[in-house]
Amino acid sequence: MTTNVLNTHHHKQWIGVLIAGAVAGAGCVGDAADAELTTDFSALSATATAGATNAPPIIPEMEWLAKLPASEHGEIALARLFAHGTATYVPTGSGTGYPALFNSIPELNWLAAQLWGGKTFRVISSERHPNGDPIVALDNKIIKTPTGELLNLFDAYVTRQPSNTVAVGVNSKGEQVPAPQGTLDLVPISFLDEPAVIDDKPSIVLNYFGDKTLPVIRRIFDEIREIDGVNCKGLFLGRAHARRCVSLNCGEAPSPLVDFPKELTFQTRYEWTFWTYFILNFGQPDGQKCDIGQAVDTVKRELQAVGLGTNLPDAPSAN
Repeated sequence: MTTNVLNTHHHKQWIGVLIAGAVAGAGCVGDAADAELTTDFSALSATATAGATNAPPIIPEMEWLAKLPASEHGEIALARLFAHGTATYVPTGSGTGYPALFNSIPELNWLAAQLWGGKTFRVISSERHPNGDPIVALDNKIIKTPTGELLNLFDAYVTRQPSNTVAVGVNSKGEQVPAPQGTLDLVPISFLDEPAVIDDKPSIVLNYFGDKTLPVIRRIFDEIREIDGVNCKGLFLGRAHARRCVSLNCGEAPSPLVDFPKELTFQTRYEWTFWTYFILNFGQPDGQKCDIGQAVDTVKRELQAVGLGTNLPDAPSAN
């Protein structure tokens, strides 16, 4: 009983941090020492209203995926779904979002989803990348209003490549910021339990290093993959990572939410950490249904093959 009470108290302490931050997948978290925001919110609101009207719906598969961390070995199942996912194209347009923040109180994902609406992928040039992909920038759709409007904040540059090959950016010391590599432990304020492994497969990478709003947003690095491009086109599973400065000076504005100096040196020391999962739905083509059952069944067989008995619930029926 004491353990349950303490766990509940711990959740209450941190829920405010994460809900106010609206989702790591959105990169939407606040620093006390905030840089000046010069956003024209009225113009953004008007633009976002039209976007919200055309946004794809939250489908049952999204809610099902968000609840997986509460199931036995559910986080491992999400990791396997991501590992099997593909990045064969860069989606464009409005992606409706749903977070997978909590493994013990998954109902709070719904609350976070009311604050974070997803991501908009905007084509910003008639030119293309050498691989033929469109040149795309990203806005996060946050702060739902009573009329359903969304504000678009926090820019990211979008590319399609393995995450461990990304040129993240250059800090104020003139140093190249390293890309995430290997196994990433959890950022301390995560509500999940399992680390993330960066593999060599391509992802759609959302790099926030160039964002000019809050210092912590520059530290966010998302990657998404389509769960099953044949049976549920347009549904992507995402992972949010955070870059921490663990020395006294990394050539970037400090962020109290993620930074902690482990090494008493002024030389740059970064540490990449895993934050959470999120889901994006860009909509299914006319006449096509979404069925993630095959992808889920594959993961169940894999878990059983390595001795991880699991009681994962059945995936929703195709809709």
